[in-house]
Amino acid sequence: MVVSLVNTDEIRETFLKFFEQHGHTVKPSSSLIPAKDPSLLFTNAGMVPFKDQFLGIDTPKSLKVVSSQRCLRAGGKHNDLDNVGYTSRHHTFFEMLGNFSFGDYFKEQAISLAWSFLTESLGLSPEKLWVTTYYQDEQAREIWLAQGVDPRRMSQCGDADNFWSMGETGPCGPCTEIFYDHGPAVPGTEPGDDHTGDRYVEIWNLVFMQFNRDASGQLTDLPKPCVDTGMGLERIAAVMQGLQDNYQIDIFQPIYDSIQANSPSKKIDFVAMKVIADHARAATFMVWDQIHPSNEGRGYVLRRIIRRALRFGFQQGLDKPFLSKVVASVGSVMAAAYPKLTREIDRIASVIHLEETQFARTLASGLKLLNTHLETTGDIPGELVFKLYDSYGFPADLTRDIAREKQVAIDWDGFSLCMSEQKSRSRSHQKFKAAGQDGFATLPQVNTAFCGYESSSANSTLCYLCQEGQQVDSLSQGDEGYMVTELTPFYAESGGQVGDIGLIKAEAGEFQVNDTQRHGPVVVHHGIVTAGQLRHGDSVSLVVDPVRNQTMKNHTATHILHAALRSILGEGVFQKGSLVEPNRLRFDFSHGSALSQQQINSVEQWVNACIQQNLDVMSQEMPLEVAKEKGVMALFDEKYDDQVRVLSIGSVSHELCGGTHVDNTGSIGYFKVISESSVASGVRRIEAVTGLGAYRWLDKKYSILQEASHLLATSVDHVLDALNQHTSQSQQLSHAYGVLEQQYAQTIAKQINTVDGSPLGQGYLLCSQINQCDELKRLRLVFDACQSTAPHEYVMVLFGRVDQGGYCPFIIAVSEAASTKLTAKDVLNYLKKQIDVRGGGKHRMVQGSLCYAGMEDLKGNVTAWIGRNIT
Repeated sequence: MVVSLVNTDEIRETFLKFFEQHGHTVKPSSSLIPAKDPSLLFTNAGMVPFKDQFLGIDTPKSLKVVSSQRCLRAGGKHNDLDNVGYTSRHHTFFEMLGNFSFGDYFKEQAISLAWSFLTESLGLSPEKLWVTTYYQDEQAREIWLAQGVDPRRMSQCGDADNFWSMGETGPCGPCTEIFYDHGPAVPGTEPGDDHTGDRYVEIWNLVFMQFNRDASGQLTDLPKPCVDTGMGLERIAAVMQGLQDNYQIDIFQPIYDSIQANSPSKKIDFVAMKVIADHARAATFMVWDQIHPSNEGRGYVLRRIIRRALRFGFQQGLDKPFLSKVVASVGSVMAAAYPKLTREIDRIASVIHLEETQFARTLASGLKLLNTHLETTGDIPGELVFKLYDSYGFPADLTRDIAREKQVAIDWDGFSLCMSEQKSRSRSHQKFKAAGQDGFATLPQVNTAFCGYESSSANSTLCYLCQEGQQVDSLSQGDEGYMVTELTPFYAESGGQVGDIGLIKAEAGEFQVNDTQRHGPVVVHHGIVTAGQLRHGDSVSLVVDPVRNQTMKNHTATHILHAALRSILGEGVFQKGSLVEPNRLRFDFSHGSALSQQQINSVEQWVNACIQQNLDVMSQEMPLEVAKEKGVMALFDEKYDDQVRVLSIGSVSHELCGGTHVDNTGSIGYFKVISESSVASGVRRIEAVTGLGAYRWLDKKYSILQEASHLLATSVDHVLDALNQHTSQSQQLSHAYGVLEQQYAQTIAKQINTVDGSPLGQGYLLCSQINQCDELKRLRLVFDACQSTAPHEYVMVLFGRVDQGGYCPFIIAVSEAASTKLTAKDVLNYLKKQIDVRGGGKHRMVQGSLCYAGMEDLKGNVTAWIGRNIT
């Protein structure tokens, strides 16, 4: 009978507590970004945080651990993104329950624990479970049979399904999988190499890493074999809730309600519901782990996930931003396992909302283009897939989804060809940033006047439009292209400061500027027409996005930071690179070693002192040679015009710079270093935030400090003192408790020696049940106490207290002198013939747990059997 654990949170907690009670250390979930592992995009399995322990690189602090790890499979080798929505069990984001042994226990206990958890803690019927083993792993099969598994509900599989390896070489070994049987009403064949259908669903995989594979394929035994297990929380929750679809479990319903609330007049299709709910969970946790939408790496995967969800929502009539509104429901249902997530919901929603609004401008136009094609033609040509990708921001897999729904094919070879051509045409964003005029028809002979130092808006005339490398007379809604005006307030990317974004408006249309670059004397605005049409010769108004104000604060702060570093670290510090964005600044500089915390503090104080002085920020045009003579700082490996712009901040900084800056340092507000690291030999990097960004960063840290003070029942000012006191008290209590346990064990040992001890030939036999010992650790203390006073020859059989499941711990020990006549394993084998025993060990000592109701009879039988068999 299934235990009433219908709540996903209860299942997670029960799993962690079960293994904690069996000596495992509970490890919190790590980030979705693998630490120190550039080979992986994401944490895609529960074992990823322990990879170095399995490889022997790190020494584990605990030999047995258990975790519920948040995972993501979208991108790279493990990618389930395309399947989400169309199956009952695929997710991009999920939680993996796992227990791990780093050289402690192996197959017997791993299998025993798994079977015990499923059949006892969860109460699953053995008749509903099916086990597969590796065809050459007879040991695992025998262990399963010893657990009482019906051999008719077992099968053997080959390398593809039941042999695991970390790579072409390295640790590897057989695995055994546990399946749940949904019954004959669900189509599907029995688990095996040719397993099909959904009747049997895999719920747990136990990997036994016992070999090392060398380059020749030769397998040798590992000195310390390990165990790595994984059970999907959503899958086991579906089983416990009597469901065949993971997406029907309890934690999804509040998310569905939130999605449906955005469409009160129309019921949303369940496939779309599944896609949006899964992607909302994935996006929420990715942003929480500091992944932001971008065009590369993890950021691009996040962008694909968000945009796929938006497309499914749009098809259901959700034509306004909605995904960011669903984030709160994700935080609510996951709060029990991730309480800190709820504090970040507003930030996460803001990031997702920005991505929604950016994509919403082109989603409708792109879908209209694709649907128009599908109404007149069948298959989708590669050129169209590329245009949707490059001009409308459609990830290729989004177009693949639409093709799957419409049951049409895609010319992927044609798409690949277009992508290759893009790299050589300077059509891409990267080529746009390169110097020269590649990718453009002849640029106009105009020296674009820049008025951005004085104003963030201007009126001008469109003198050049370009699309797909060719000059055009007009651009219409949905068209991506480039525009040049005679005058612009938009700053073109230079000196580390990103190009401005904003709007160019004409009477009949609107162009969203996504980037601004300089090609010689020409400033080129790159973007997309979001409404109407713009034509050559149109009078336009240009308005820079207000986000530039924060960029200006960060840019001025980098100049002060440079001066601070030279003042504190020495004149050998020179700028090696920088990036100035609205939300942060990054500054690379020459220095041979990491900065100490004291040095970082000094830099912060130096910069903030300049900010507090509200120094004037002034610019002056002068000849390059004059600037050099005055000792103005410059990156002299860069090319400068003969006439340069010198930016001065009070008397503390004088540098060549063409960027935009605040008028006085007080506008920056505050400066805070958030990281200091190495980027290359002899090059260090500082990342920092200013103004409101600094406030938010500090507020988050202070919230953590307040929470710590609340937990420690002290004020914020005394958190460190309280922590030191708690640590000291904990160590003292732990030591005192250990002493008391040993004393108590010695007292028990005297009692049982008197009551249950008896002569045995030239030695001594002790067979006793100790109800004060409910776990093996305490039973071992009593054994140690008994052993310390035992004669040269002894046999000890100690049983602990029987738990609610009918099991009790046991220890069987035989002295070296007695082991020539009878071994501990001999006694264990005798017990196994009589009762259910789980355990093992060596010839002089075995331990484990056993199930037997009549303990007094058992003690008598064991005592009599030992007496008959020891000679």
